[in-house]
Amino acid sequence: MTTIAYDGEMIAADTMSVGDFSGYWKKILVYENHIIGCCHEIQQAELFNKWLKNQDGDKPSPSDMEGFTAIFIEENGKCFKYQSLLVPFEVRVPQAIGSGCEFAMGAMIAGKTAKEAVEIAIELDPYSGGDVQVVILHEAEDEKRIKNCLKQYNRTRTTSFR
Repeated sequence: MTTIAYDGEMIAADTMSVGDFSGYWKKILVYENHIIGCCHEIQQAELFNKWLKNQDGDKPSPSDMEGFTAIFIEENGKCFKYQSLLVPFEVRVPQAIGSGCEFAMGAMIAGKTAKEAVEIAIELDPYSGGDVQVVILHEAEDEKRIKNCLKQYNRTRTTSFR
């Protein structure tokens, strides 16, 4: 599945995908005024993003989105979670989703960054792996921080494996 973690300063995700589309892909999507981290099926992430761009259109059915979870971060840093019904609910930070979320949450509660938390989850969760994608949010101090920082910091970093 995956591990995506958000600590209020950065969002990080593994890049491994298993299932129908096994391989490696970026799970954090950066837009002008928000960031999304999606986990479960690649097709579900595509349906979700298409619906977000045009919410007047048809909402994907809950059966099409079964098992889907996304973290949605607004430009002010507030964090929301979406699941199969696609109804957003605000969640506390730190926050993690995916098969390695318990490992990532434990790491962040113990003081690790989101990136470090995903690296730990990769070591412990057989469904998380690959590189760690990181987007840093804290470089600017005002509410426009995401708009000002995302393009500069959206990159993939390599995780070492033991």
